[in-house]
Amino acid sequence: MHFGPTLKLFGQIRKQRFAKALSRRVLGLVIGLCCVPQAIAQRTSSYVDLHDFGGQITVSNGATATDGVDAWANVIIDSSGNRYGTCPYGGPNDEGMVWEITAAGKYKDLHDFGGTITNANGKRGPDGMQPFGCVATDQKGNLYGTATMGGANKNGGGGIVWELTTSGSYIDLHDFGASVITSNGQVGPDGTLPWGPVTLDGSGNLYGTASDGGGFSATTPFGGMVWEITVSGTYLDLHDFGGLVTNSRGKSVQDGAFPHAGVSFDGKGNMFGTASSGGASLASDGGG
Repeated sequence: MHFGPTLKLFGQIRKQRFAKALSRRVLGLVIGLCCVPQAIAQRTSSYVDLHDFGGQITVSNGATATDGVDAWANVIIDSSGNRYGTCPYGGPNDEGMVWEITAAGKYKDLHDFGGTITNANGKRGPDGMQPFGCVATDQKGNLYGTATMGGANKNGGGGIVWELTTSGSYIDLHDFGASVITSNGQVGPDGTLPWGPVTLDGSGNLYGTASDGGGFSATTPFGGMVWEITVSGTYLDLHDFGGLVTNSRGKSVQDGAFPHAGVSFDGKGNMFGTASSGGASLASDGGG
């Protein structure tokens, strides 16, 4: 199952989907669900519509424009009760946005994707586009995330990792799609299409996946990778999907491919994740 063509299809139809969405009365919403125990085996709940996407708002540059639409990812809540999320479409550039609903209930557009920024290479160029993953926050309140497409590399961009600081500065931390030192120590293709969110460890290092590209993508139909950005800003390719691995039954088989979710850690620092395709279970692309 290869999701590269799927993203291209998303790009082709997002204008029609956005126009159709604007014709609806309700274009998506953020919800809060509070469950209060009343008695044993009995609960009552209050359903609250916190925000309706798709209307006219004051966007991040202070102008009035269209709000984000198609809110895919889950909501992150900081220690003060502020809520953060993304929309992969909508916004003034129709390429998505990062938003906040404060603890007091005020809705804010924090960043609009699809414009021109200072890229990770220090040059002015295209911003990321279409953030499908949720955001992550560190102990200082800085926000981190990915944009699936856009950035400085490849035709249409390979996606980016970004940061929004507490002072409001937007930083492009990495542009996917160029050449890197891959996990086998050789120069090869970087990952592309980072669908999943960013995960931070206790030291502030960032981790995530790219659903396509990587060290084996030039020689096999399988791809994807796991990456790290250290606290010093160094980008590392930790694992390239699509090679051969020893599976759970002790046999050498095709590795997984196309990881679309993020990663998680246990208490010992071991990393866990999934790959949506590859593996030994099916004859063609594998079951993941």
